[in-house]
Amino acid sequence: MQKVIKLLRVADDRAVDAVLTTLNQKHLDDFETFWKARLQASNEGDRYWNWEKKNRVTASSINYEKYAIECEQITQGLMIVEIDWHRSQIESGKSLVYVDYLAAAPWNRCSSQEPPQFSGVGTILMQFARSRSVALGYGGRVALHALPSAATFYDKQNMMNFGSDPDKENLIYFEWGRIKR
Repeated sequence: MQKVIKLLRVADDRAVDAVLTTLNQKHLDDFETFWKARLQASNEGDRYWNWEKKNRVTASSINYEKYAIECEQITQGLMIVEIDWHRSQIESGKSLVYVDYLAAAPWNRCSSQEPPQFSGVGTILMQFARSRSVALGYGGRVALHALPSAATFYDKQNMMNFGSDPDKENLIYFEWGRIKR
């Protein structure tokens, strides 16, 4: 899967071509080469995430889909979604796409670099998760548990905030309900 998208390059306020694509080894290599040291030196909640391991653990299940955003030959964002096991809290029992992991490259985060290099990485990944939900017949329902530093981002996405979930390390549970037509 490859889909041409636009990211906003903040330095010159220009929309630039990027590609949303299925995760592959190049994206994992970019994480190791370009992201990892910078994240580990930060206070970001995902600073110890191991994307190679996450890829391996989810590889044997058809219920996971993995995506990346590439721009200027570098991976700018990563996402792993689960497409079958989770159910909505808004519409009890209804299936949804669950975002297990989502990360923008450190240079695309205001918390790591001001101004960020590219804007819109996380939003595009979330919009894609929503479009996958529609394509799967789930009506646009998407949910996730957010790291504390990302809660404001999901609030700005107009996701319903259910508060801390004691069953999930007190991470905040967010959900988008069905798209109203």
